[in-house]
Amino acid sequence: MNILEQQVKHIEQDDGNNNMIIYNTEFLCSYVFYDETLVHKNPLSLRYISNIDNENTTLDLEYDKEVAEYLYKNELLYALKLHDYHEEVVTDKIKKLYQIVFIDTFIFQDDTHSLTVACKKLAAMLLTDNLEMGFMLLFSYNLYHITHICLCDLIATGTIIPENSKSLEEMVNDVTSKK
Repeated sequence: MNILEQQVKHIEQDDGNNNMIIYNTEFLCSYVFYDETLVHKNPLSLRYISNIDNENTTLDLEYDKEVAEYLYKNELLYALKLHDYHEEVVTDKIKKLYQIVFIDTFIFQDDTHSLTVACKKLAAMLLTDNLEMGFMLLFSYNLYHITHICLCDLIATGTIIPENSKSLEEMVNDVTSKK
């Protein structure tokens, strides 16, 4: 069991405030399939589409931004183990996750780690060098689908697989270049 998985397991039991588990890794983000701007940027949706193409089956995706936004909000709540959206509670959960991912595992000390690089670029968009602010932006609509995959990798194995790390880098570069 890697150090991040140990930290998450510890918090799953109790975070001191009788709040159970901070992050749910037991699902895949589906909102990308309803957003034509994201479906071809997510490594899992690309793999799925590729498999469909290899089977000579047609995939009739119906893009619907409203459905995508609805799913995004619900999937974010599901990942954070929340039932209702309360900005302060969501922010607090993401800050606790930041503490586990960056501070407790010392990822923040590795300037080349894909999450550190991503957080620095996103924080710079806000004219700050605060990694926590950058981390908060990883949970935005355009980035969350790949952030979730990377967090799942990190929690399960202690590392992010190169394909997902590259996708995160590309998505962050895309977002920061639109500034």
